[in-house]
Amino acid sequence: MRMEQFKRSMPTSKLSLLVFFLGCSLVSFAQIRLPRLISDGMVLQREHNLKLWGWAAPQEKIRIRVKDKNYYCQADQQGNWQVVLPPQPAGGPYEIQLKASNELLIHDVYFGDVWICAGQSNMVLPMERVKERYPMEIEQANYPAIRYFFIPTIANLQTPQTDLPSGKWQVITPQNVLACSATAYFLPKKSTNSTKFLLA
Repeated sequence: MRMEQFKRSMPTSKLSLLVFFLGCSLVSFAQIRLPRLISDGMVLQREHNLKLWGWAAPQEKIRIRVKDKNYYCQADQQGNWQVVLPPQPAGGPYEIQLKASNELLIHDVYFGDVWICAGQSNMVLPMERVKERYPMEIEQANYPAIRYFFIPTIANLQTPQTDLPSGKWQVITPQNVLACSATAYFLPKKSTNSTKFLLA
């Protein structure tokens, strides 16, 4: 059926509704998106160049605002984009604003020391398993500056993955600490550095 015949066969109200939904789907597809790791409560490594990345419509222009400074990039033909931020001193909390066809705001962001705790099964041993030995540690575990992001043990040998299947940044509290790796908890807590931030 030709487009002219299709238009004549449809009532005007239905044709308008169809055009509206098509427009909505295009706008939705064009919106900027972020991986799970780049989200509220995240910690970024201080005093190093930092790469932020995500997805948007092909060739879409994106503005990233951090600490009152703007950084710009453009998505490639596949909709992938990335921007490199200059080294930042330790501190926070800050907000990161991303603006394209839509706007995203990442809250409670810190710059500090990021530790990746992986490689051995003892890294996964949670505080839940040692709570009888460290009851006071758990009761007093109130450290807003220490955060963790748990990545489950997964593998895909078929193709590279573009994002994590689950996870979010967690602040250390008596409730959240039980799920945190014991090694990953004590490492930043016992650090003599005044900026104790954690990625586990």
